[in-house]
Amino acid sequence: MQIATAKKRTWLGLIMLLLLFFLSSHFVLTPEPSEYPSYASNSPAPNGVKAFYTYLEKEKLPVKRWFYSADLLPKNDGNQLLMMIEPKKMYFPNKAEQKSYEEFMKAGNSIILFTKKPQGIFNFKKENDEEILLSNDDGPIAIKRSFGKGQLIVANNPESLTNENILMHDHIPLMISLLNAVDIKNAGAIWIDEYTHGFGKTASSVYPKWLLLLSVQAAILIGLWLWLEGKRFGPILRPREEFVRFTDERIQALAAWYMRCQLYKDSLFIQADYLKFVLQERWGVPYKTDWNDSGDVLERKWVTRSAQEIRQFLHDLTLVLKKENISKQEYLLWSKKLEQLRKEVEEE
Repeated sequence: MQIATAKKRTWLGLIMLLLLFFLSSHFVLTPEPSEYPSYASNSPAPNGVKAFYTYLEKEKLPVKRWFYSADLLPKNDGNQLLMMIEPKKMYFPNKAEQKSYEEFMKAGNSIILFTKKPQGIFNFKKENDEEILLSNDDGPIAIKRSFGKGQLIVANNPESLTNENILMHDHIPLMISLLNAVDIKNAGAIWIDEYTHGFGKTASSVYPKWLLLLSVQAAILIGLWLWLEGKRFGPILRPREEFVRFTDERIQALAAWYMRCQLYKDSLFIQADYLKFVLQERWGVPYKTDWNDSGDVLERKWVTRSAQEIRQFLHDLTLVLKKENISKQEYLLWSKKLEQLRKEVEEE
């Protein structure tokens, strides 16, 4: 009855768990309204730059999105362009990232940085050897600085690339002039940096949510199956016999040695000799008395056997002990008989 009740509880628990999985799948897989950060290349919002990205695609330029840190930028190939459009607030490359960006440019590649405040990025400071590409009455709009075989272009008007402003004023011609400054038509690759917008690749972004959910559910089900099957994971429990010394180890070792070497006669002789010692202590049979001469005393003491059986036992035992070789079958038979007699003598 208790087993049946336990099984019912187990099945009820599994059903409840499956229902929980279905509910969690519904909430996890239900699409939520998309929220995009500012200046994201996949954002159709007014402050996104999807229109600019689409323009580059329609011009059949090798444009792609970059989701990785600076140390993964390809530094062996030249004539590549990385466009960073207003990195998210408080983004400052560390020394390792700064070095990776510089190595990328020194290899013959270009970076165009659109930001209102370039001072905190690339340790940017105004220098006299910079080339002014665009300017207005308020001062420079875009400047260029060389890094080895490559270059860094900094423009302080990222809002001109947004979906709501790209068609206003002369933003498109200004944008094209900046792209021509890096020979964009011959560029091997054009990367729009989304890593600085918080779109770095993680496990949840590489794999779809439904696959991650199924993986978690499969792991839980496997754990439950192992638990129901009684599998246990932990330290190996060694048998006590492996590390505890017993008093009969020597006897067991000698017995194994006699069996392995087929010393059946010697072993049987030792058993019979020990039985004589027990008979002398318990029943008063002299130790030096031959087996055939012990019949009178045994007939009085060994009450579970008849006189004829005792005489036959002593006669056969004497013959076996006089043999030069004893087979394994004979050895097992007489060992059993001697052991039985010894127990009867010691139990009285």
